[in-house]
Amino acid sequence: LGPTPLSGYLWSCLDGVRKAEDPLSAFLCGIGLTFEAANLDHSLRYREIFLQAGDHETAAVLQRVHDEEVHHVRLANVWLRRLAGAAPGSSEDLELYQRHAMPPAFVLY
Repeated sequence: LGPTPLSGYLWSCLDGVRKAEDPLSAFLCGIGLTFEAANLDHSLRYREIFLQAGDHETAAVLQRVHDEEVHHVRLANVWLRRLAGAAPGSSEDLELYQRHAMPPAFVLY
């Protein structure tokens, strides 16, 4: 990444995970089903912007980010359901997310 330092912003926003009644489920919701899922919302839109600008290399990276995030979100969902003992094929996903997701403690620097 060059001289730019890595940010710990993501982790600082998840302080509530450590305080949650079920930290692992809160982590799965916070990282896998919130932050990682956010990349699904934006990666394809930005891919299209870079394609329109003629930057096919960056567009390919954004496509790869999107494809990987699909797997990350699916994995978080599978494990959240397993930990909760949800029946396969049941429609409990939203209820599980609402029960375990912590409101982000956005830190403004």
